[in-house]
Amino acid sequence: MSQPLPTILITRPMGQQQAFAESCARLGLRVSHLASLIIEPLFHDELSADFIEQFDSVLFTSKNAVSNAHRLFPMPWSGIEANAIGPATSAALAELDQTTNLTPKPPFTSESHLRQLVDLPAQKLLIVKGAGGRTLISDILSELGWTVTGVDVYKRSLPIMTEESINELIQDPAPDLISITSNEALQNLEILAKEHWDTLRKLPLVVNSKRSATLAQSMGFELPALVAGSAGDEGQLEQIKLWMSKR
Repeated sequence: MSQPLPTILITRPMGQQQAFAESCARLGLRVSHLASLIIEPLFHDELSADFIEQFDSVLFTSKNAVSNAHRLFPMPWSGIEANAIGPATSAALAELDQTTNLTPKPPFTSESHLRQLVDLPAQKLLIVKGAGGRTLISDILSELGWTVTGVDVYKRSLPIMTEESINELIQDPAPDLISITSNEALQNLEILAKEHWDTLRKLPLVVNSKRSATLAQSMGFELPALVAGSAGDEGQLEQIKLWMSKR
C-alpha cells in the first residue's frame, strides 16, 4: 500500500498562494491553505505627480506595495528613480513598465539594501510600504542626512475564521510541514490555531529569513526552521525538495 502524500500547510494571504501551491503539488505534496494574513488596501490621495516630484528616489518594499501604489497612482512614475528590496518586487515593477535603478542584492533584506545606499549622497527618499514593519532603513538613512518619508498603501490584518474551519484545515489532512513567509504570518498562525499549537510546533517550518527562524524557536518550535536561501518561491521550494529527500 502506497504511503499518503505529505501535506504542506501554506499560510500566505488569500489570492497570493496559488502559484506556490501549484509548485508544491508538482513536487508531490498535498496542499492545505490557511491564510494567516489579510492584505487590505489603504485609501488616500497622497500619491500624485506633484507629491512624487518632491523626491529623488522611491523604494518599494514588497509586491503588495507595488500593486497597491499602482492602484492609487498608476505607474510608470516619471522623474524619480525607483528601487526594490527584492527581485520579486523588482519584477512586479517591470511588469508595470517602471524601471529600477539598483539591482537587488542577496539576501534581499533591509540590511542588504542599506549596503547599496549608505555610500550614496544624501537624498530625499520615499518608501512605499505596508503599515507597520521595520524602520531600519529610515532610521539609518535619517542619521546619514537623508530625508525619508514613508507612505503606507496597505495593511496586514488578522483574518476572522471560525474554529470549525480552522480545525478542518489543520486536521483533514494534518500537515507535515508549514510554509511561513513573514514573522507576522507566524504570529497570526499561533493566534488562529491556538488549540492546535502543541501539535504544530512539533512540525518543521520553511521560512524566508533567519529572523523568522529565530522567532519560531522563541515561540517553541522544536525543530530548526528550514531557511530559504534565495528570495521568492524558489528559495522555499528548494528547501522543501531537500526536506522531502530526507523523509
